[in-house]
Amino acid sequence: MSTVLDALTATPVAELERRARVLAELSRTPEAALGGARVVGWENGAGDNAAWVLPGDGTVLVLVLDHESELTLYVEDESEAQLRMYSGVPEGLRSLVLGLPDESVFLALGPESAAVASGVAFLRDGVWSLSPGFLALCAERGLDPLVDSGLNFCLSEYLLGREFSVQVLSGRDPEARWGVDAAGVAAAFRAAGA
Repeated sequence: MSTVLDALTATPVAELERRARVLAELSRTPEAALGGARVVGWENGAGDNAAWVLPGDGTVLVLVLDHESELTLYVEDESEAQLRMYSGVPEGLRSLVLGLPDESVFLALGPESAAVASGVAFLRDGVWSLSPGFLALCAERGLDPLVDSGLNFCLSEYLLGREFSVQVLSGRDPEARWGVDAAGVAAAFRAAGA
């Protein structure tokens, strides 16, 4: 696959959800609810994560946070830039990650309480897109939207466009990645209903 968008497009939503549930189990990241949507994510314990916001209406919002990205906008003076990253995201999805309470599944920033993310993509009408606001911010700062945001890195665990099975994940050093052996990988697939 030439880009992560191609890989997302080639992967049915049900399969994306399956992979998200398995990685959530492996990373011990509990599923959460947010404004009627399910949030299924992965985190590596080092400050990197991906979260799939699934309202159940055929749309999907995926947020990544790469702690080393130049787009990790943790500081208050970057709250406007963080909010701009959601410009162009369909309102139904956008509203789920703005105005977040203090105790939320996402770290929120600024007066709008926007979810902190270094990369933003969404699915609408069967088409995956990067947020126009996110793309504009990348262009202004001279950043590659797929590499410098962490989208490629944070979504690489999902093996988009490749086989995703107990055998494949067991062969990817699960002890180092998730602290489990092959039996633990198989247990995660079972727990995820996959």
